[in-house]
Formats: sequence, structure tokens, C-alpha cells
Amino acid sequence: MQLKTFFIGISLACLTTTAFAQDRDRTHTPEPEEKFFKLENLFTGGNVSAGFGGGTTISQFSAGVIPHFGYKFFNWLDAGISFNVNYSQFKDKRYSPAYKENQTTFGPGVFTRIYPVNFIFAQAQFEHNFTTVKYKNGNVPDGKYNADASSFLLGAGYAQGRESGNNTFFYLSLSVDVLKNINSPYVNVVYNSITGTYEARMAPVFRAGVNVALFQNRYGKY
Repeated sequence: MQLKTFFIGISLACLTTTAFAQDRDRTHTPEPEEKFFKLENLFTGGNVSAGFGGGTTISQFSAGVIPHFGYKFFNWLDAGISFNVNYSQFKDKRYSPAYKENQTTFGPGVFTRIYPVNFIFAQAQFEHNFTTVKYKNGNVPDGKYNADASSFLLGAGYAQGRESGNNTFFYLSLSVDVLKNINSPYVNVVYNSITGTYEARMAPVFRAGVNVALFQNRYGKY
């Protein structure tokens, strides 16, 4: 009798456990799978740039606006595309009247930023720009020509307000064009009196801009 009671008790316990497990499976909601692409990681924004240089006889100035659109792949890595609009002026005072050159530049680009820490980043940006040049050369009739050049800007920057849960921030950066194409809007063009030619030299490019998160308010913190 005791053995029979024991088996009945075991059977009831098994049935109770099975029913509880089935009920728990019906009410349990599985965790959503982590998606690689997240709308809240998209961002836009842009920056302004300025460059200047030269010497006693030659001077150059440039300024531009560069909107961008990108994606945060990881907390330490951003990448995106940009479009550059730049104006520059070159003046050679060795001539009388001085030789003057005005450039209007535009072109697409791609960039990536790496953040070793939250507020410091290293940046690489490739651009291919198309330039229209108008010049005045003393008493010679005014002229005009078109050119294009690739630029590869390497530099670093500081991000103000970038932290977990906030992909909107301001930033400052400093970079140089390491390709040094003479038609680049980011170089100083210097006359070499020995060779009798103009040379392109790297010039500092300062940029100040803003990164604006898209859809972040809708989806919350990342």
C-alpha cells in the first residue's frame, strides 16, 4: 500500500511539473534578436572648414561647407559619405598688378572616424573634387579653366557631448591632405624660384561641425 501511494505521488508531481512548464512556455516572451542595422544609429550633420597660408609674396585662403550622412557601426567606429563645397583664393604679389586666382570646388567623399576614447577621434576622409578656376594675370585677359583632384585628409579631433545614449554632439578637427595634388583646395601653392614651378605643400585644415542623431528619440538609447 505504501509503495502504491509512493508511485501515485511521483506521478502527480510529474504531471504538475509538466503543466507548469507548458504554462510558462505559453506566457514567456522570447527576447528579440539583436539587429545589426539600427535606424537610431543613423546620423547627419556637417562642418565648415578653413585654411590659410603663404608668405610675403604669395597668400592663399579657403573656406568650405561639407554636409555628411553616416552610420554608427560600433561605439568606437563611425563611417559615412559627404559632399564638399569649397571656395579658395590665391594671390601672387610678385606681379604688378598681382596675379589673382579664385576657385570654386565641389565633390563627393567618404569618411571614417575611430574613437579610442569617447571624446577623441582619428579621422580619414577621401574626396574627389572638381574645380573651376578664374584668374586675372596683370594686363593679360582674364582666363578660366577646369580641373579635378583627389584628396586624402588625415587628422584627429575632439567631440563635445558624445556619450552613451547621445549621438548628437559638436566636434573640432585638424587634418592635412597627404596627397598634395596641386589642384587640391587643401594645399598651399608655393612658387619655387629654383625650378621655376609652383609646388603644393600640406596646409592645416580646421573644421568645426555638428553630428545630429536620426530617429534616436523614437528608439531610445543605444
